Amino acid sequence: MRVFLWDLDGTLIDSGATIIGSIRQALAACGLPDVPEEQARGCVGPPLIEGLPRFCGVPLDAVHDVIAEYRRIYGATMTSAPIYPEVIETIEAATRHGVIHAIATAKPEVAAREILAAKNLTDHFTVITGADPTRGINHKEQVVELCLNRLTEAGIETSAAVMIGDRRYDMEGARVNGIDAVFVAWGYGSPSEADGFPIVHAPSELLAEWEPAPGQGQP
Repeated sequence: MRVFLWDLDGTLIDSGATIIGSIRQALAACGLPDVPEEQARGCVGPPLIEGLPRFCGVPLDAVHDVIAEYRRIYGATMTSAPIYPEVIETIEAATRHGVIHAIATAKPEVAAREILAAKNLTDHFTVITGADPTRGINHKEQVVELCLNRLTEAGIETSAAVMIGDRRYDMEGARVNGIDAVFVAWGYGSPSEADGFPIVHAPSELLAEWEPAPGQGQP
């Protein structure tokens, strides 16, 4: 059984503007130096606990304060991020071919569920899994592991699961958990982050297994 594990930010929704703006406001609120937009862009995708020190130079002893302020600010705008073109159509088409869909995002699960509900997307996904700091689940490989476990508990075979995401963290999460991955080029990562996994440039390319492009099918 084919299972698609979807990342959220940079894969399903174009959340860059809301995330970047909220990060820069949070830095200011915590008395830390501003960073250029392109620098803050690196935080779109990875867990903030990793991204803020790496891309925004946030001191380790200030990370949790910045994250708390960020979540307060971001909470007011997070549902405004648009869905990428073709994504919904691709999910629906894949479902018709028997694909099971799940969410595996480094975003807090509560926020992920709120965004999906606001977009009327919840029912597309059998399992929705995100970060949960209260349980020590902060990193992508932990999220992927939990998502796979939840699918297994629901009676779904995950040996053919594929992680779909736009950052190296998605690829690493898949590799650590022994599943395949596909890197999407429309998000916020660079192709070098694909780490040897296939790259697709449009959501519809994910359907190539069932719906070959014109001229590529059987004669």
